[in-house]
Amino acid sequence: MNDAPDERYIAVLDQHFLWKRDRPGYSMFGAKIGRLLLTDRRLLFLSTGSNGILHHVIFRSAPDTDRLDKSALGRRGSLALRLEIIQHTALSRRGDFSWFLIVRTKSAVYTFMTKYGTNKGQLEEFQAVLEETRAAWLASPDAEDIPDDR
Repeated sequence: MNDAPDERYIAVLDQHFLWKRDRPGYSMFGAKIGRLLLTDRRLLFLSTGSNGILHHVIFRSAPDTDRLDKSALGRRGSLALRLEIIQHTALSRRGDFSWFLIVRTKSAVYTFMTKYGTNKGQLEEFQAVLEETRAAWLASPDAEDIPDDR
């Protein structure tokens, strides 16, 4: 699906890490930091292109993610999932009590978490809005019939 000009922003979570596996790691290696953005048609992860470690070492702070827009989709680690291909979402907790969001498609699993995973309430709210938006989109005549996540 191409970026539609009438695509509406629904919800956003900044300063989140993405791991392309079913559980987040205990370190930031292998992760990307960015902005998790829900539109009425897609779930986007707008990546800074890095895990933010070098930025933190130099500037003593995490990279700014609140200024990322859809132009960041071209960066390494970005993600654009049509709502049609999302099969399941869930919240889970790691052994260190950090909360994270799991998004599962037919062929991949993604997890999203802040650095310390302490935003359970925000994740619960985001997941609920994601599920509501996904159900509304799937019920609309504009939804594409997607057999897999090509």
